[in-house]
Amino acid sequence: MASWDAWNAETAEGRRRSWIPYAFIGFFVVVVGVNAIMLTVAIDTFSGIETKSHYIRGLEYNHNLEAVAEQEARGWRAQTRIFDTPEALAAMAWPVKLDLADRDGQPLTGAKVDIRFVRPTSDDADRDIMLQETAPGHYEGLAELPMIGQWDMRLLVWHPDGTWQSVERVFLNGK
Repeated sequence: MASWDAWNAETAEGRRRSWIPYAFIGFFVVVVGVNAIMLTVAIDTFSGIETKSHYIRGLEYNHNLEAVAEQEARGWRAQTRIFDTPEALAAMAWPVKLDLADRDGQPLTGAKVDIRFVRPTSDDADRDIMLQETAPGHYEGLAELPMIGQWDMRLLVWHPDGTWQSVERVFLNGK
């Protein structure tokens, strides 16, 4: 009988230790599972957009800061209006108007004005439009865009007295 009790105690001890390999394997199954989920989400949500010439853009950073300081010193003001109407949506063409003035509020004439509409999620839908001066300091154009939704509107102004730029996020939906 003593041998039966010894054998029973030995197998009970063995059963208590047997959970350790399962815990070890379970830990790695969880780690691999979480990594698989994270990899799947990363691949599904990556748009493929990356900064082109990122090294050069980094080197130009101080030059860009100087250009911003010069732009602020000029004191130019621009008011851009996009007429987001059902008619514009039907034609997929949005009228754009810009009023451009100097620090004293006087119209800036003779400027070359370009607006680049950039789709934040892809670069295959980007469009450039040139605005024409219709009155002193007043510029107009038509933005023919392939789809509705969010756009970054990058305004670029070239004038004999300097350049000016701004970026504004707009949402076009015909309302």
